[in-house]
Amino acid sequence: MMVDAVITDYFQPNFEESAFDAFRQQAVTPAPKLAVHLVFEASVYYRLLAIFPAEILQVVSGRIEVKTEISKTDWLYSFLLSFGADVQIMAPESLRLEIKANLQQAIKHYA
Repeated sequence: MMVDAVITDYFQPNFEESAFDAFRQQAVTPAPKLAVHLVFEASVYYRLLAIFPAEILQVVSGRIEVKTEISKTDWLYSFLLSFGADVQIMAPESLRLEIKANLQQAIKHYA
C-alpha cells in the first residue's frame, strides 16, 4: 500500500552559533588545543559552514583554508577523516603524521 507523504514541518538550521563554537564551549573534558592549518576542496564548503564561522574560511586558489585552534579530541580525528581526500592538513606536522598513520592502518584492512 502506497501512502503519499505530507510535509508538515521544515528543518531550520541555526547559524547564530556554529556547531564548532558550541562543541568548544560544551566539552566536558578539557583537551589541549591545536593550532591547525587545513586546506579543503571547494566542493565541501557547505559542510565547513556548519562547523566553522564563515569569517575564518578563506578561499585561496580555489580551495578553502582554515586556520584556527581546535581541541585535540576523538571528534577532531573523525571530523578530518570524514573528508577523505578533500582535506589536507598543513599544520601541525604531528597531526599530519597521526592522520597518515591512521589511514595506513585502515588501508591494511583492504590489502
